Amino acid sequence: MTLVARPHDIESVLHKVEWSTLLFFMTLFVMLEGLSELGLVAFIGESIGKLIEAVPEGGRLIAALNIMVWVREHCMCIVTH
Repeated sequence: MTLVARPHDIESVLHKVEWSTLLFFMTLFVMLEGLSELGLVAFIGESIGKLIEAVPEGGRLIAALNIMVWVREHCMCIVTH
């Protein structure tokens, strides 16, 4: 909206943009697409699925939640470092 209201004031708008955040997300999406093209995302998903299926029926939900938390934490360690 700011660009429509005052088209000559684009420089002040560009100074307010969080470029480091945009760059982080761009590289994150590029890295995820690359890992997906390599088949790593599908491999991890299939492995987690097999691991959850190996758990008895009554404990699958808790096992799935625990596994997803652990996988998420490990992925976040890789992304942040």
